[in-house]
Amino acid sequence: MATAVRDPNTLSNYGSWLTKHTTASLSIDFEEKLLRGKIDYELISRPGNRSQEIVLDSSFVAVKSVTVGGSDVKWELRDRVSAYGSPLHISLPDGEEAAAVEGGVVKLSIEMSTTKECTALQWLTPEQTSNRKHPYMFSQCQAIHARSLFPCQDTPDVKSTYSFNITSGLPVVASGILKDTEDAGSGQTLYRFEQDVPIPSYLFALASGDIKTAQIGPRSKVATGPDELEGAKWELEKDMEKFMEVAEKIVFPYRWGEYNVLVLPPSFPYGGECALTNGRKEILLTRCRRDGEPHLYLRHPHHHQWRPPKCRCHCPRTCPQLEREPGYELQLGALLVERGLDRVPRTANRRGHSR
Repeated sequence: MATAVRDPNTLSNYGSWLTKHTTASLSIDFEEKLLRGKIDYELISRPGNRSQEIVLDSSFVAVKSVTVGGSDVKWELRDRVSAYGSPLHISLPDGEEAAAVEGGVVKLSIEMSTTKECTALQWLTPEQTSNRKHPYMFSQCQAIHARSLFPCQDTPDVKSTYSFNITSGLPVVASGILKDTEDAGSGQTLYRFEQDVPIPSYLFALASGDIKTAQIGPRSKVATGPDELEGAKWELEKDMEKFMEVAEKIVFPYRWGEYNVLVLPPSFPYGGECALTNGRKEILLTRCRRDGEPHLYLRHPHHHQWRPPKCRCHCPRTCPQLEREPGYELQLGALLVERGLDRVPRTANRRGHSR
């Protein structure tokens, strides 16, 4: 019998197959307002699996072709299931029976593009940016919108490492560490990022636009528009590493390598700044350096970086540990403020709400 599935918000058969690594090779088309390219997956057969079919979440994605081990296979986008999308059913070829045995690996590739109905991407016109010179694109995959970027096992119960090969005519940042860039011709640049810490699909994040970066600590950068760069650097550089070091003393060493922050354009619709860390894209709640005194609250992005590894599902009914997560995160956030800013934090009640 396949591994039990506990997340009711996915149509994938992740109880039979588990994504171990995902490579997203995508080009950003600002004129058509879409991403196109290829996604490569390494999936491993889970204990008890005898399935000869892989089912991935998909929503408003245009699938061009599907191959397994380099060979074309039969696939079908089934009827849409309300907000959950249209599941992509992929039949394994006859030569892949052995892969269904526990621990067997399948290498899957999908040629695809997003569509105008994609719910994970926001496209800003130049007029919606601060200097009004270039368009801007950013993603927001939480909670189940990654499936509209590319077919995937769109559940926090599945974590994968990622490689990003993103081609754009404007600078790109992503939820991974930038490894190198390459001239792709015709005014385009290929950006390669690696995310070596397994993350759920909703933490897949991209942004591209008139973006400049500055160092704000030995392992941190801020990325934002050129007109805002110096101001953002000034707000963050004094306290970023201090909070990192305090959190490491409270919990354990930081695993992600870099902690990077993306400050989005003023028309960003979700409020506040946005932190694009190595593993997360978060709302960054700030009351920054005021009158020379640090008032930096990096609690929300920071405490997620040190969350217990089993706290990964959004449904309290199916993931009982979620009930403990708000209390854990609030307590860590309070300790960060107390020890990082030398002030007494607000207390929290047993349900995790501040008071």
